[in-house]
Formats: sequence, C-alpha cells, structure tokens
Amino acid sequence: MTHSVNADVRREVLLCAFPLIAMMVISTAAAASNGTHHITIQKSTEGKNPTLAITEFRGPKSIKERFVRILRTADWFKLVSDAKESAYQLRAGFMQNKNQAELEFALNTPAADGAEITADVSRSGPKASHQVLYRAVDTLIERVFDQPGPCVSRIAFVAPHDEGKEVFSSTFDLSDIQQLTNNGSISTEPSWGSEGRYLVYTLYRNHRTHIVLSDIQKDRQRVLVSGSGLKSGADLDRKNNRLVLSMSTEGQVDLFIKDLKKGRYNRLTRNGYVESSPCWSPDKKRICYVSDISGSPQLYVIPARGGQSQVLVNEYAQTVSPDWSEVSGQVIFSARHEGQYVLAKITPGSGEDPQIVISEPGDWESPSWGPDGRHVICTHTQANQTRIVIVDTRHGTVIPLTKRRDFALPVWTKTRTR
Repeated sequence: MTHSVNADVRREVLLCAFPLIAMMVISTAAAASNGTHHITIQKSTEGKNPTLAITEFRGPKSIKERFVRILRTADWFKLVSDAKESAYQLRAGFMQNKNQAELEFALNTPAADGAEITADVSRSGPKASHQVLYRAVDTLIERVFDQPGPCVSRIAFVAPHDEGKEVFSSTFDLSDIQQLTNNGSISTEPSWGSEGRYLVYTLYRNHRTHIVLSDIQKDRQRVLVSGSGLKSGADLDRKNNRLVLSMSTEGQVDLFIKDLKKGRYNRLTRNGYVESSPCWSPDKKRICYVSDISGSPQLYVIPARGGQSQVLVNEYAQTVSPDWSEVSGQVIFSARHEGQYVLAKITPGSGEDPQIVISEPGDWESPSWGPDGRHVICTHTQANQTRIVIVDTRHGTVIPLTKRRDFALPVWTKTRTR
C-alpha cells in the first residue's frame, strides 16, 4: 500500500528501511485475488478532439515547431494540415525584443456567425520565448472550451542520482528538467502544494524518516516531520497549512493530519491495519486513502476532522494511488484488474460505478491529475520498460513523455503555476 504497490522506488525504500511494514504490504498485495467484479469501461460520448489547422505562423521555424509540440501534448485539439478539413483555423504571430516575448493569435471558429477569437499574450524574462507559448496554448484552450489549460504547470518525479534518488521538476511536457533536491540519500514521494511554489517529499537518511517542505521560489527546505518509523505519502492542503500523512506509531500505520501553524497532530485512524496514500478532496474537508482493512488494499474516504470512514471503491482486486481532481472532483486511481494495473476513476458521492479509463496491456500506475481536470500523468510499464505518459481520461489516448525506465512517481501541479 504505497503510491503504487509495484513501484520500484517505494518497494526499495520499504525493504531497506522498514522490513516489517514491507512484509505487511507485500503479503497483503500477494493475498489479493483476481476475483470477478462488476466493471464499467469508460466510453466517451463527446467524440474526438476538434480539428485545428495552423494556416499562418509568423515567426522563427523553431518557435512554430515548439508551439505545435505544446499544442499536441496539451491534447485538446487534433492538428491537421488541411484547413478545409478543420473545424478551427489558427493564425498566429510571434515577436521578441530582448527579454520580452509576445504571441498574438486569431482563431476562426465553426460558429455560424463566423465568430473569431483573438488574444495577445506576452511574457518577460530569460525564458519568455518559451513561457509565452505555454501561456498562449492555455489561453486558446480556455477561450474555446471554458476549461483551464494544462500547459503553465509543473511536474515532479523521482530519478536516480549518484548513490541515491533525488526529486526533479520539469515543465508539463518534460522539456525543462531541474533538480530540486540534493540530499545524497533517498528523496521520494513528491507532492505539490498550491500554485507549484511548495512541494513536500519523503527523505530517508541516517536511519530516520523526514517529511520535508521545499519552497521552490526561495530555494529553501524545512523539515516538517522527523523520526524513526514510517512517515510517507504526505499531501499539503490548498492553503499549505495542513499536512496529511501516513505514520507508524505503537506498531501500526495510521493517518494523521498535522497543523503546520500550531504543530499539533490529529489522528484520523486507529484500527491495526495499514492506511496509506492520503489525498485531500477539493474542498479539503475529506481525505481519500488506501487501507487493507478488508484484506486487500481498497479506497476509503474519511472526514478531515475525523470520524467514520466509508468505502469508496472495492470493485477490484486492489485499488491504490488515489488522486482527487480540483477541477472535475473525480478520483483517479490504479486498479488491479485481470492481472494488470489499469487506470480508473470515480466521482465520490455520485452513486456511479468506477469507470476504467485505460486498460491497454501493461501496468498503469501512480496517476496524478493535471490542472485541466481531464488529463493525468502516470507511469506505464510493459515488457520491463517504464515510461512517463499523459493519459486523456475522456478518450483513453496516450502521449509518451519519456522512455527512460528510471523516472518514477510523477506528480502534476493541481493548478496553474505562476
């Protein structure tokens, strides 16, 4: 019961640092059967992405190529070359003067009155020429679909570095990778706070476990929780005031909320089973988490103030790695189904069955919602090859970001970054 039962990083950490808890986790996972469950497979009723043709682009060829790559990775339009076959036609112009970049566009829409959408987006700074393209694509998506775009955002992931593992950050398309930690040990389980400024992660060092808060803007780090025993799966609330995490005390693993201003803990569970992978609801009044109280890892929801938990999902042999979207209100998770991990989603409180988003061959693990409430980033493992991919939860399309097998546990900022 970790962010992913089969995730190599978590398995290695548990086996090295906490053998007793690791045995509990592994034995529970092994005991889960592949029984028959009621399954609903998501079939999109919204058709495919609308077509878009770029009929004119004034600016350097390299800028146009990058603009096209961002559009394709954002995955809200299907780009075509023939304007006659497209629902939308885009004309754009790029200009740059020192550290100031600007992109203006005009979009012909399929509206009967010949409506045209226009915008002028500008950015300043050393990376303005790239930042303005991300902002322009987000603007385009917001103006057409009335939904937040995914481009002005960050992802974080774990990768090997020297003798340990460190946390790295990147643009949403993995084009600008930066190292966030340099602890010379095992830094893992990153999780974003609000607006991409704050990030928490788990640090294993000197036979102790630490939950560390990283201020990205000021390049500062602060230990929030420290000590012996398991401390993992930390997640910040929207205002960065509260931290929910799994913590071992009295020989068992339970959920706790720490008030970061007052330094106080509120214990949410006390049942002798393993609770893990907590995540906040959009209104921060509930926590979704994984527990093996039924004999196999399944999803539950508990009030953030404490109280009785309720089963959210138990239709599958195992359900792990929940993430709750700030936009759609849906929970995405990995489910053990027919011998592999698939991606599925559910809307808590709707009374609807969970829906499988993608079940193509391989294991789909560690999903994390993007800021558009439609796409998730996750890992896909097949034939001993692991890659980070973006998955469209409406249509089940997949956009590979990397083929490197040593990137793990990707997480996406829930809202746009500044």
